[in-house]
Amino acid sequence: MAEVFSALDLEDNGARVAVKVFTRGRIQDEILGVAYDRELRALQGLRHPAIVELKNYGTDSVNVNQFLVLEWMDSDLSTVFKTRRYEGWDSFYEEVGRLILDALRFAHERHIAHRDVKPNNILINAAGAPKLADFGLSKIKTWLLPELTLNEFVSRPFSPPEYDDGAYTFSRDVFALCALALQCLSPFPFADYKDLKQSLDSVDLPPAVYDAFVNALSFEPKVRAPNASVLLARLENIQAERSSQWIKKTLLHLEVTESTLSSPIARLPGQEQRGDRCDLGERLECRLRLRDLHRTSTNRNSSTFAVWGQSFPSRCPSPR
Repeated sequence: MAEVFSALDLEDNGARVAVKVFTRGRIQDEILGVAYDRELRALQGLRHPAIVELKNYGTDSVNVNQFLVLEWMDSDLSTVFKTRRYEGWDSFYEEVGRLILDALRFAHERHIAHRDVKPNNILINAAGAPKLADFGLSKIKTWLLPELTLNEFVSRPFSPPEYDDGAYTFSRDVFALCALALQCLSPFPFADYKDLKQSLDSVDLPPAVYDAFVNALSFEPKVRAPNASVLLARLENIQAERSSQWIKKTLLHLEVTESTLSSPIARLPGQEQRGDRCDLGERLECRLRLRDLHRTSTNRNSSTFAVWGQSFPSRCPSPR
């Protein structure tokens, strides 16, 4: 529908910008014109830290192509998650989810629905910050002029299956945001709704977040949160409650010599008085949960253990 080019803004000290050109002849001019008008109107009314900034716009005097000048973004989410995976729900929500959901809240409160939230439309700048882009399919509730429908251009499975008749338009962005989150937390790309539903049960989500996603990804529009503000409030409440239960773990580095590791120690605390013996290395692995103990480096004379520990077993394993 449009092509994006890198350019330098000579009126802004040569700053790099993106020029989005709506090239005539690629699709019907009427469809192209509606997409341009929607994106222009939407971006003119949306100034938010997580929405790509509109810097200028106009029409090329030579070939009469309309264009938008936007802030330059280095990559997009679909490229990023090919090379990295978020550690889990909290990592995704802190880095991407909360920011994009707040951008949708901002848009919804101004009667603008994006309607095409997907990894390609979440752009990432040089600092790693995500921004919502491409409002070409957006619907502006206050723009009541007769217009061509662009329903057929939606991106599934990030868009719900029902036809958008205007009754649940904002809930479509709710569906899309949760589908986006699952895609970022899944090891495989989604091809259809089956993949989306399978990931909902396979991705490790906190129970309360899982329940919110079940509602948000329902094929029944009335079951979903009606807009991004409602979903954001629900997830923020969940995160606040969970954070109150978090216990901060401290990384401890323990270095001991190999000779100390092999030194026998008799009758560790909790052992029966029967002369059982185990060396210090076994004691360390016994006292700290094995999954919390990571041997980070070794040399001829010493070993370094990076330890994340809070609770410890009271007994060593039986001597071998």
